[in-house]
Amino acid sequence: MRGRTELSHRVQLQNRNVLEMTGILSVECFDSNEFIVETPQGFLHIRGRDLHIKSLDLNDQQLSIQGEVNDLSYLQSVEVGKTKRKQSMLGRIFK
Repeated sequence: MRGRTELSHRVQLQNRNVLEMTGILSVECFDSNEFIVETPQGFLHIRGRDLHIKSLDLNDQQLSIQGEVNDLSYLQSVEVGKTKRKQSMLGRIFK
């Protein structure tokens, strides 16, 4: 991961239905039930229901997600690979 110690990020949850973040390096994968985003402090796993991107600006490293947010947790690198494979959108389409 790129320059983790130099960068910071902010996570702000409003009424469990609008999640605003800064310092986002990338959006690794997402669907209506979960997102995995890369931050300077590691991968952040967001789970909920009816989740969708409200706004995304990777140049300014900002992401806003709308929907019912139920869980936020940081993942170890090994967990990220497992979750990405399990939740691959193409994998779901071709089941």
